[in-house]
Amino acid sequence: DYVIVHTGFALSILDKKEADKIFKALE
Repeated sequence: DYVIVHTGFALSILDKKEADKIFKALE
């Protein structure tokens, strides 16, 4: 269970970084 939560947390960070790239591209 811990691995799943940890992985989900890491994916959330990755998703945020990808979202930041998209927002910067739209500026």
